[in-house]
Formats: sequence, structure tokens, C-alpha cells
Amino acid sequence: MTLPTFADENGCGHERETVRLDAAADGSARARVTSPALLGIGDHRHARRWWRDLRLDESTCGVAAHRAQPTSMVIEHQGGRWALPVRGVLGCGLAWNPVRPLVAGLAASGARAHAWVADYAARTVRIFGHVRAATSLTGLDHGGGSPLCWLDEHRLVFLAARPSEDTGAPRDGPLIYDAAGPGFVSFDPGLEELLAATGVAISLLQLGDEAVQTLTRPLLVRRLQPHAGARPGLLVQHATHLRDGADGHRSLVWSTARLDLRTRPATLHPCEDRAAGPPPPPPAAAPPGPGPRLSSSTRLLPARGAAHPARLAVFPGSVSDRPAATLLWIRACRGPLDAGMPVPAPLPDGGTPTAILDLPLHWPADATVGLLHDQIVAAARAAVEALDDDQADGVRSRPVVVGGHSFGATLALYALAHVRGLAGAIAHSGCYNRTHTPFGFQCERRRYWDAPDVYAAFSALSFADRIGAPVLIVHGLEDANPATHPDQAADLYRAIVATGGTARLVLLPGEEHSFRYRETHARLARIQREWLERAAADSSDVVPATAHPAGAVTADVR
Repeated sequence: MTLPTFADENGCGHERETVRLDAAADGSARARVTSPALLGIGDHRHARRWWRDLRLDESTCGVAAHRAQPTSMVIEHQGGRWALPVRGVLGCGLAWNPVRPLVAGLAASGARAHAWVADYAARTVRIFGHVRAATSLTGLDHGGGSPLCWLDEHRLVFLAARPSEDTGAPRDGPLIYDAAGPGFVSFDPGLEELLAATGVAISLLQLGDEAVQTLTRPLLVRRLQPHAGARPGLLVQHATHLRDGADGHRSLVWSTARLDLRTRPATLHPCEDRAAGPPPPPPAAAPPGPGPRLSSSTRLLPARGAAHPARLAVFPGSVSDRPAATLLWIRACRGPLDAGMPVPAPLPDGGTPTAILDLPLHWPADATVGLLHDQIVAAARAAVEALDDDQADGVRSRPVVVGGHSFGATLALYALAHVRGLAGAIAHSGCYNRTHTPFGFQCERRRYWDAPDVYAAFSALSFADRIGAPVLIVHGLEDANPATHPDQAADLYRAIVATGGTARLVLLPGEEHSFRYRETHARLARIQREWLERAAADSSDVVPATAHPAGAVTADVR
């Protein structure tokens, strides 16, 4: 594992870029797409919609892109290299013509997306501005694909946006709901709302006369690909309904259908998903530019009551004249440890000593507070003692600040309240009052009324009076996760201060549950670095973890 580094607030530092390679199926040509490593605040769109936890982009009638808009696209083929002269190219997948030297993609102009087709042999490009294209759900995950697909050498299939049907008129009557329990009541928007926002009609574009033909009714499309069988047509993967999960959450159910173009209108014939073949792999990425690389040492730690040991990865950082605490970042995982888990971001810069504690919690259906408490406390105490004894960076007994994101923030605060020797905490995007999630959370599947002590134990508000060290609370103001509304951060901030503690609240405009923008990463790296320096300067009052016997911390959780 390597720890990422970011530019400082003035732009000095490591402004990273990524290069994505999108190649034709036969390998005869490829596009080298260069983008900033992170979205910029300038990419933020204020006029947007949500469907549950999916951020939707109204300009493309689809799920918002998770990568920054490309800064350049260079087509490489046997005839040489050619920089595509199109402004506003979107980072979605490309469609390569199977016969001719043509490649198609989407570009944004104003608040709309349009298709373009480039002839890279002739070095010409055509933009089809008379039709509004869309992405629907093709960018949802690696199982998706390009929102365009070549049917043959002269016809391009694309996803066409539907005209807006939202008049903005208020409802003229009350909303009335009826229910009879027991059961889970959800006010989350249904499939109709998602269809209204991201539903697209599969359409056909003739290159010769630029005529457009609508082929289907509105669909929620994740994937398009040519049908390889004897019958001409396309394979379309689309969402058909929602499935209720055991935890009360509902997920999209996908189906694959063959679009028969011989009928008018074209008809969808359901087929087995295996007919579509395996999902295409994600586009290859060229390695980023040179930057500082940090080595880590990894060790396994016992976690009392857990089925698997915890793992501590230590990044010693560089020796600095400025005092700084070590940041111990906690992540919860299920089952055995996954060696491929990425390094969390944003963390302080590469010069800051950092350790990542991956904690595989054993959380059975009848889990007690004592069982969970023992695992968390044992792993956190073992990590603190290991860091205290680690002299790899030449500094002995460096103060330790614990941190985490989402449920990891809860674990960090729990450790701060129950493990002596910690100098402070950093909490990102957490849920601090579990009564707001009464139908389950993380690995807990019981309802609040069935296990109120577990819900209280993992509500930081209930033990705010035991948080004696300073806490840095960070939250995005546009967090759409219903369990982690920004009000949770404000409530924790109030609770810590009301009970005599010290806290700092950092609210991030435009940011969501996970922090997306490179400016945020740079600023937050500086804020957290200063917080660690403050913790180191104030650490004289912290009692070392080794000063207490192993059984000094009990499971009396309030």
C-alpha cells in the first residue's frame, strides 16, 4: 500500500493526473484520456437531483460521473497520434466502429450532452447537436459500459434523453399513506422517480443523413452491446424492478434483453443474463506520474472475541522538525481481511506518520455489547501499544490520534472514549445517533427495540461525556446518506462541548458522504496535519496506554 499525497491550498505540491486507456476490440486503435486525479470544485453542479444515495446529473440524464472531466483525449493508431479537437468531452466509455476508423463518444455543451463521431484516419469529427444524448445508468459500476454502440458501419445506437416532464406545479391535495405492521415502512423514492430522472429511449442515428429513429420506450439502461448471435440486434441490460433486502433496503434488479431491430417498433425479448457474456473489464489505466512513495510495515494484532485478527499497516512518514502525532485510522471489515483494500483518502500528506487498523468485527445475530466492546478495545489498545513501541521513525512514544470515516468514525470515537493513551480523534461523515437508523446499521440487523443497548453503545451522543480529548469533526453539507445527515455532525459537536469537551467542526460545501474534490483533499490534508500537531503539543496530559493493565477498561457503556 502507498499513501496518496495532495497539493497544498496554494496549489503547490503534487497535482496528480490519471490516464485512462480506451481501446478498440481488435487493438488497432486506442484513446489516451487524461483527467485530473480528482474532481475539482469547478465540476460541482448545483442544479442536480438525487435518487436515494445516487447523485444524478440532469445534463446527461444519468448517474453523475465519479471521475473528473477529461482535459485531453489523444487517439493513437497505426497512422499516428491525433488530439481530438472537441471541447467538453465526457469521461464515459467510447464506442469503436468494427469496420471503419471511427470512434464515438459524448460531449457536454451547456446543460446538454451530444454525441460526436471522429474519423481518426481522416482526422475529422462531427458533432450531432440536434439530438440530446444521455448516459442513464451506464456509469453506475464496472458492469456498465458505453452509452453508445455501433450497430454496423453506418448506424450508431445511443441513449436519447427524454423531454423533461417536471412542471414544478404543486400538488393539489394531501398525501395519505396506510400501513399495517409488523413491517418496514420506507419513504424512499421508487423506480418511477428514477425512471423520470434517468430513463432513456434507445435510439438509432444514421450517419449519412443524420436521421434519428426512436427504438424503445423509456428504460433504465446500464449496458449496451452488439448481439453476437444469428439474429441482428443488441443486448440491453436494464433495471426492471426493486428487490427488498433482509435489512429493509431495496436494490435494483437487472435483466438482459435482446433488442430485435427487424420489428417496428423494435421489441425487447428477455433472455438469460449469461447471454450477455461477462461484463467488460474496467478501462486500463496508465500509472500516474512520479510522486513520493512510502513503504509500510504490516502486522497482525489479536482482537479478543473476533474470528479473525486485526491488521495494522504503519506508514512512518518523514522526519520533520514540527511535532506531530501519529494518525491511527480505523476501518471495519467483514470476514477475513482483504489485502486489496485501498488506502483511505483524504489523509494528511505523506510526511505525516499514519497507521491503518483494519478490524474484522465478529458481529453475530445475537451480539452483545460486551462482545463488540472487547473486540474494538483490544484491537485499538494493541495498535496503540504497537505504535508506542515502534521506533522505525526515530521518535519514541509519539502521541496517537484515532480517526475513521462513516462507521469507522463511530469506532474511532468509541476507542477514544474507552482506551486510554489516545490524544484525540478525527471523525469523517459519521452517524452519531443510532436512533435515526432504528431498523439496523452496519452488521446489526436487529431493530432498535430489540437491542437498545447495542444502539446506545454505538451512538457517540450517548458517551459524549466520556470523550475527554479534542475531536475534529468533518462532514459534507450535501451528504445524502440518510444515516449521516450533516445535522449528525452538528449534534455531536454540541454534545462534546456541552459536556466539557473540546471539538472543532468542519463543514464542507458541495461535498457528499465521501469527499470528491481535489481542493477539499488539499485543504483537509492541511487542517488534519495542523490538528495532529496540536494534539502532539497538548499530549503531555494524555495518560499512556501502557500505564494501565489489560483489564482496566470495562464494558460499562452508557
